[in-house]
Amino acid sequence: MTDKSIDAFSDYDGLCSRDDFARLKTDEEAVYHEFKFRAILMAALEREVLDKTGDLFDLQRIVAEQAIEIRKLKNSNTQNATPSVASVTDPTSGSTNQIINPPCSRLPRATPALSETSSQRTIRTAKIDGPKPWNVDPAVDKVDFEIFYRHLMNKLEEWHNPNRMEKAQDEYDALNMESASDDYVDFKNKFVRLAGKVRKPKSEWINEFHRKLPTTFVTAMMPAFLAPDAMFESVAKYGQSIALNFAHARRRKEAKQKDKEPAARRIEKPRRGGSLHLEPRSQ
Repeated sequence: MTDKSIDAFSDYDGLCSRDDFARLKTDEEAVYHEFKFRAILMAALEREVLDKTGDLFDLQRIVAEQAIEIRKLKNSNTQNATPSVASVTDPTSGSTNQIINPPCSRLPRATPALSETSSQRTIRTAKIDGPKPWNVDPAVDKVDFEIFYRHLMNKLEEWHNPNRMEKAQDEYDALNMESASDDYVDFKNKFVRLAGKVRKPKSEWINEFHRKLPTTFVTAMMPAFLAPDAMFESVAKYGQSIALNFAHARRRKEAKQKDKEPAARRIEKPRRGGSLHLEPRSQ
């Protein structure tokens, strides 16, 4: 055990000075064993920190293991440890007096044995990942929560629109699918959103959906509307397949119309001087 370990232990524990440690090492066998374990602990911690091979969890494991041994030994040694007697000569009278020195474990501590050091503060704060949302103190926690709650409710009051229901009802009444060429999926999504906003009962959704669709869609979707176990989800899904068929039919119709238009077909006829003259072919 090096002098550096002894000094580090003395500064850490705050029990006694280095001279007291050396005296107790020779005079108090029981207390010496206690200090031995503590010195081993500090040496291990010092080695871990200097080598930088272990992480925070290794240091915590070493502290826990050594603390268990120290606690066992201290419980058995405090009863057997006897106070040491030192002879001190009074410089004024020249007489020799005996001063009873209690063991180091019974000396008044300047600071707690495990007072919060910078390393322990690091261990405590390292467990917090990122900024803490609440204060650590429970008493301050309650105050912070009440302030946060009032701030949140005030913000919600600012965002509250008293005319929200009336506006949603107006949008719902004006919503209609004008023709079969309109976007069916967009209409269906708007219907679901607005029906939920105006709190329309879901049992009425099928009838309302039927009323807002164009005649061509209503005719094509009649099997889904007349089904005995008809539900809005199945009706809306059936309408999506009908909209897909209508889109294919429109594309085929547009393709046929393009084919019927007279195409400007060109023929090449040589002109005088060797130049080419392009004329449309007569049908």
